[in-house]
Amino acid sequence: GFQPQEIVNRLNALKMFTTWASYGGFTENRRGKIELGYDADLTILDNDILSVDDNTILNTQILFTIVNGFINYKLD
Repeated sequence: GFQPQEIVNRLNALKMFTTWASYGGFTENRRGKIELGYDADLTILDNDILSVDDNTILNTQILFTIVNGFINYKLD
């Protein structure tokens, strides 16, 4: 398991895969944000993972996956 000193909060965990990842890949001018002119690569979840309780995160489902502005996956 993880060590307590390795814990990050939910917002920072989300940023690791979005804005911070875009900076690391030198793509911050077109990725890492939901904003006009940015690549539309994102995942829509059925819960707000920043505010739900810990057990609910484990049951969160992916509703849509969008790549280049097109729906690649849709939960039936």
